[in-house]
Amino acid sequence: MGVQRRIALAFLVGLVSLSTFAFCVSYSVQSVGLDEKVWLNAIEESGAVDQLLAHSGLGGQVSPELVKRILSKEWIDGQTKNLVHNVLSYVKGESANLELIVDLTEPKERLQALGLGQLDAVKDVPDRIDLAQRPGAKEGVDQFRQYVQALQTAVMASIVMALLSIAALVLWAKDAKSKVRLPSTGLMLGGLNALLLAFVLGEVIQKNLPSEFQVAAQAIIAPLLGSVNTWAAAFVVIGVLGLAASHWFVKNDSKAA
Repeated sequence: MGVQRRIALAFLVGLVSLSTFAFCVSYSVQSVGLDEKVWLNAIEESGAVDQLLAHSGLGGQVSPELVKRILSKEWIDGQTKNLVHNVLSYVKGESANLELIVDLTEPKERLQALGLGQLDAVKDVPDRIDLAQRPGAKEGVDQFRQYVQALQTAVMASIVMALLSIAALVLWAKDAKSKVRLPSTGLMLGGLNALLLAFVLGEVIQKNLPSEFQVAAQAIIAPLLGSVNTWAAAFVVIGVLGLAASHWFVKNDSKAA
């Protein structure tokens, strides 16, 4: 029974470690990876809008410089922010319907003011474009939503598993010292593994991602890994403090677990 008990306790410590690791990663992805500011910053850092404008000419009838005047930065920022907000609200389950509307009223008014409203490339452009109606757009966002829902489930599952495992350790450990030492060990190991993952992932991305994608990727990866490191470090500190505190317990009559 003694060997079986030790195996069971070691298994529970492993569950605490695994659930702590899973929480650090999944919660960071959910909180940072689905943050509007992070997305908008990544889009800006990638230069995607500038590249789009640089290659836009409305069928060769309007120069890219004029396109930048027609599609003002304020308009582009507003439309981008609106699209990002609507996508994230939908995939996080905050909105039941996906709305990806681009309002072209303002650019069309500028075209009219410049006397370019009758150009073949623009005269039939509608006032609003629903990107969700584009082939594959809705399906792609729906798949993204399923991933996010699975991520949300993973966060809750990691919390529940950690609490249950810690509760079981506290109940099954024979003495007060073990009741603190065993859960603390699991928390510390989970945090250390998460720190190691963040370090390795950061190195891999830095060494293997093409230089032209580095800036945009770092706009997402840096805050994501920063969140992982913060949570992981917190659990390591809690674990170390718990191990230190366990040595202050009065020696029990019961045999250590």
